[in-house]
Amino acid sequence: MKKLTFAITALLLVTFILSACAPSTPDWREFIGPDGDFSVQMPAEPQEQVDEYDTDSGKITVHMNGTTVGDMDYITAYSDYPAELVAAKGIQGILNDARDGAVTNTKGELVAEEAIEMNGNPGLFLQVGSPDGKGLAQAKLFLVGNRLFQIFVAGPKDNADSEDVQFYLNSFTLR
Repeated sequence: MKKLTFAITALLLVTFILSACAPSTPDWREFIGPDGDFSVQMPAEPQEQVDEYDTDSGKITVHMNGTTVGDMDYITAYSDYPAELVAAKGIQGILNDARDGAVTNTKGELVAEEAIEMNGNPGLFLQVGSPDGKGLAQAKLFLVGNRLFQIFVAGPKDNADSEDVQFYLNSFTLR
């Protein structure tokens, strides 16, 4: 009986030690865009950053909300394009430019691309590998009117198919 009690106690102790060493579970919370036009589940409280970029078509303001949990970065961004630019380039042209920008800005390599849609709005799903081959960024891009929505998650390639990554990417909704 003492051996059985010792074995159960040892097993419980090992389980407790291993669970204490495991990475913390994200604290998922709904983030709703300031205009109420999208929502996404974020794994922690996101920080806001607004940047302005000069383009051939004028200034584009990018609104980003992101957080880092462990070695994964989760970012949701949106930007409004001039209506004339969207009319001239077309929906696919804007999405293709966003894809090309993501690849160029990360100095990465386009690993996968798939046409997607949400609520009748066209989009792209992308996977972009890091230059060293160890990292992977995944993104969903949607153009709604003249607003481009971008949902990114990036980190080690080994985490690309994790439940947290898939939950985040699939939690994005247009409202």
